[in-house]
Amino acid sequence: MQVMGADTSGALPSVELAVIIACRNEGPTIGKMVAEIRRTIPQIQIWVFDNLSTDNTASAALENGAQVIPINSGGKGFVIRSGLTLVRAEYVVLIDGDATYPVSDMPRLLALARNHQDTMVVGSRITSLQSMTLIRKIGNWIFTYLLKVRTGEKLTDALSGYRVLPRSLIDKLHLTANGFEIEVELILEVFRNGGKIIEVPVAYYAREKTTHSKLHAFRDGWSILLRIVR
Repeated sequence: MQVMGADTSGALPSVELAVIIACRNEGPTIGKMVAEIRRTIPQIQIWVFDNLSTDNTASAALENGAQVIPINSGGKGFVIRSGLTLVRAEYVVLIDGDATYPVSDMPRLLALARNHQDTMVVGSRITSLQSMTLIRKIGNWIFTYLLKVRTGEKLTDALSGYRVLPRSLIDKLHLTANGFEIEVELILEVFRNGGKIIEVPVAYYAREKTTHSKLHAFRDGWSILLRIVR
């Protein structure tokens, strides 16, 4: 267990499997998540990127076996970009630290990524939308529809934060998003670089009442829309 600063020089040693968890004030859930990931896939390397948390996110992650890198600026997009740059693994899982995605589906998503070259596997929440607020359901539907028009692909969940990417695809991506628009930028960049996307239905759980979403529906929705239009 090790805490590393955001000024880490160069990439980390290469491994086969790694998970990147972007967090901000997820102390009530992150420890349980890390422990469950370790039980489910013992060999996976777990990296928690702690983005300006003011609670016990870092200590809870460390106590349960994750390695933590504090990120002291930027939003979710900046955190994900930092993680994909620093963490060197053949397959990288992206998952949020709020325990809304089922860790139990991680082996299934990884298996699909391993069996399909240059493919991003996405956990689609299309069957579990009852756990979303109405405004988020509407926004997700709109952005997914616009991406379907933009790419010509049959997508169902543009804003899912549960994904697996192979190193062969990560190294081709040119990501610039700093906020929640990183989700749609990943989709657009995968297609721009000749990659494929496979969506897999997954459950989606309501947030614990002791935590809150960092997504601001209208401000972040505008940034997502601009990213698609550009």
